Amino acid sequence: MNMYDNEGINQEELSSMLHIDKAATARSIKSLEKKGYIIREVKTKDRRVKKLFLTDNVKGQKENFSSLIQKWEDFITEGMETETLTQFSKVIKLMAQKSEIADFDEFFK
Repeated sequence: MNMYDNEGINQEELSSMLHIDKAATARSIKSLEKKGYIIREVKTKDRRVKKLFLTDNVKGQKENFSSLIQKWEDFITEGMETETLTQFSKVIKLMAQKSEIADFDEFFK
């Protein structure tokens, strides 16, 4: 869903935004491109930097994707208290913030 709001983003920016390893992002992008969901285009002087764009077929599917995500969230959270979900969300956000500032070179010494 992040691609709908960030068309033209490059692979490195997407990895950073999603807190996902660059290699995992590359594999996902390759798979999505193969399936016809996204295209990569060179839009800068640096030919190594490729911008990511949704295909026309996928652009019209945003509501369907949103609906599927909502159904999944409803399923996995069914029976959970609102307070529990709120607390869980806060914890995950704090963990994500900490991961953004982590110095992994220093951490793995």
